[in-house]
Amino acid sequence: MSKLTRWMDRAFYPSFQDKWDNQIFREIVLPHLDRSSTVLLDAGAGRGYLEHMNFRDQVRRAIGVDPSPEVKGNPFLHESYIGMCDDMPFLDSESVDIAVSNNVLEHVETPRDFLAEVHRVLKPGGLLVVKTPNFWHYMALMATVTPTWFHTKYNRWRGRPTADTFPTQYRINTRHDLYRLASQAGFCVEEFKLVEGRPEYLRIAAPLYAMGIVYERMVNCLRIDRIKIVYFATLRKL
Repeated sequence: MSKLTRWMDRAFYPSFQDKWDNQIFREIVLPHLDRSSTVLLDAGAGRGYLEHMNFRDQVRRAIGVDPSPEVKGNPFLHESYIGMCDDMPFLDSESVDIAVSNNVLEHVETPRDFLAEVHRVLKPGGLLVVKTPNFWHYMALMATVTPTWFHTKYNRWRGRPTADTFPTQYRINTRHDLYRLASQAGFCVEEFKLVEGRPEYLRIAAPLYAMGIVYERMVNCLRIDRIKIVYFATLRKL
């Protein structure tokens, strides 16, 4: 990262920290947890590199599911299973209080099956809290027309782990699709918000960063929610 980019960080985003969106996600989840009783499912837990997803000490039991064997080494979990989140026979029905899914839905090929299976394992009234890119943001639109190898290379330029780059699907990444599929699966959407913050993907070069800053200021000042970068949603099992 150049000195100019670091200066722009201080000038335009003095209160922002790296992974600001994950901090927002954590703040949404924490009030729903009880250390003595909550059973939490991390759907798409991965290898556990993101400290914001460490709820192990905030719950009675933290369970993680991921297709990658690396989930077995995830330090944030009490239990881990290798598998797809749309088919979790190792979890009993109505055994989970809250499920969380952070930057996973954009990779899910069959979101209807994903939601149905999470609905099955949740207790009545249980919650599913998700964060995922908004399809109508320029970064998601660009991702749909570029191959996975380019995403891997771009993340390398950004200094991000390339092992965490996966093919994207964007089957449930609009407000309309989320509400429609959630309703069909037996959920109600209790909270939904779109957020635009510091343009992380464009901080690799000062000119790109400057364009991202203009975009961020525009959509926030004009309140153009539909084209903000990420959505957060809280779904409750009916």
